[in-house]
Amino acid sequence: MDVDEAPPPKTTPNAPPPSMDRTMANTAIKERQILLDIEPGHGIFNDDTPRGEMVCKLQKVMTNMQGPEGPSLQVKALTHIRNRGFLVELDTTEAAAWVRDPIRKLILTESLGGNIQLKDRTYNLLVPFVPIMTKIKDTATLRSIKQTNKIPANSIVQMKWIKDPHRR
Repeated sequence: MDVDEAPPPKTTPNAPPPSMDRTMANTAIKERQILLDIEPGHGIFNDDTPRGEMVCKLQKVMTNMQGPEGPSLQVKALTHIRNRGFLVELDTTEAAAWVRDPIRKLILTESLGGNIQLKDRTYNLLVPFVPIMTKIKDTATLRSIKQTNKIPANSIVQMKWIKDPHRR
């Protein structure tokens, strides 16, 4: 290398912007969460029960559910949300997916004393330019949309108009 030549610039791999890192971290957290919808007057999950006691009871139920074939079920966080429900964050995505199994959901709700529902996370989507003649209340229409677009079963919870076609 000649004395006059500058060394080649160091190249660094393209790192995602910080906002992308936060988005990915939030997505990972959401995948580990389960939503408990609590009915008023529940024996364990109510305003009078200390948070630590709720976490202990939930962890005890999770440990009893675990069994030899299941993943480790460690409660990482318990967050009380405005609608009286709770977000339970588990330590792994696999643990949350394992608990979301319909049979295990039932076992968990019964073990926690009933009056609890485990809800799936839903997202609102806006689909533009849907003909107003579409019968969105008809189950056959919903089934047809799923099949045509190769959407997995139970992925669409409901459809509704932003503005009622009769008011246009």
